[in-house]
Amino acid sequence: ASLGGMRDPLLCLTLTLTLSLSAAAQDWTTWRGPSHNGLADAGADPPVSFNEEEGLLWKTALPGLGASTPLVIDGRIYLTSAEPIDEVEPDAPPPPVKHRLLVLAYDLDTGEQLWRSAVGEATSHEKLHKTSTLASASLVTDGERLVSFFGSHGVFGLDLAGERLWARDLGDQTTLAEFGEGATPALHGDTVVVPWDHEGASFVAGLAVATGEPRWKVEREVDSSWGSPVVIEDGERSVVIVTGSDATRGYDLKDGAEVWSCAGMSKNPVNSPTVVGDVLFVTNSYKGTVLQAVSLPGAQGELAEGEHLLWTYRRSAAYVPNPIVVDGRLYFLRDSTGVLNCLDARTGEELYYGQRLDGIKRVHASPLAAAGRIYWASREGVVAVVRAGAEFEVLATNQLDDCFEASPVAVGKRLLLRGRQYLYCLGE
Repeated sequence: ASLGGMRDPLLCLTLTLTLSLSAAAQDWTTWRGPSHNGLADAGADPPVSFNEEEGLLWKTALPGLGASTPLVIDGRIYLTSAEPIDEVEPDAPPPPVKHRLLVLAYDLDTGEQLWRSAVGEATSHEKLHKTSTLASASLVTDGERLVSFFGSHGVFGLDLAGERLWARDLGDQTTLAEFGEGATPALHGDTVVVPWDHEGASFVAGLAVATGEPRWKVEREVDSSWGSPVVIEDGERSVVIVTGSDATRGYDLKDGAEVWSCAGMSKNPVNSPTVVGDVLFVTNSYKGTVLQAVSLPGAQGELAEGEHLLWTYRRSAAYVPNPIVVDGRLYFLRDSTGVLNCLDARTGEELYYGQRLDGIKRVHASPLAAAGRIYWASREGVVAVVRAGAEFEVLATNQLDDCFEASPVAVGKRLLLRGRQYLYCLGE
């Protein structure tokens, strides 16, 4: 597909994806980074080659199990975990035993644990997928508070010292095939947006970040999905973008009213919206292969192909890991495997297709782009570093002794990787 004579949407800055706080250059304030799309700031330059001996600044054992991506604020790392109170077998799916729901803080320079806060206790009401955890959703922050989302087991607000400020119970989810929960909320201004798509009554809700009090709640006629919402500014309106079975929708952050919808999404998406400039990219490969590019300025009502639905690509698509856009090129994995594709983000034209990343079989972590490179972390402990460009080039294939499901984080010249067992800090 082609945009024809339309203006270049990726260079248009009339609509910008904005943060809910003024982040320092070396802060990582959302699970997808300072721009909410996996792009590190211009000063980030994490290492290219590393292993368990070379380039390892520190490595800290983590309590319990989690897949949440760390946040970094003012030299402190924050993440969540679920620690079994009873003994469980290593690498086994979480059994129906009680867990402590933990929010943890670590020193960025040393890896020392600064505090741990047990915000609650929970026993899973579902069996869960073998890769699922009770702490898969990442924290969100406004720079003064942390909000931890443990799905059916509660939403909790904390200060940056780990003191619990509030708690909110939104009910129990029943997920497709008992796969478990994992969508991360969005925080914009003074509102936390909580997604709740499952096999029961689905909804999206806005809560006050200071108190957890409900502000609005909108019912959604969708089944289980796991995409994390993103908030963008369109003129004077803030719009919450949420993927879901059959369609992607935008809601007014002020009251939850539906602003627009774009049909064509396949069933039960895990992928989250990716916004670069004023273009939205959404994808899924479960019960249907689809990758869409949507122009966002002025979007209203049912979006049709042409002015807003720029192009649709169906040859291959990502499932769990998000795509990433660097310098006008869109990179994504086939399903959740180590097979990389690259398209022209403006037109959907293939630049390369079906390139294999050695040693990588399964990827759940979304990619990081920094200093002209893209980092793909796998469940096998392999981290592939690929040059961002129109031709496929692997710069390094790095092996670590862990399983990575959380997304990589770049802070200055350091790379943070949260595994199932350890938190790594890599650099010079």
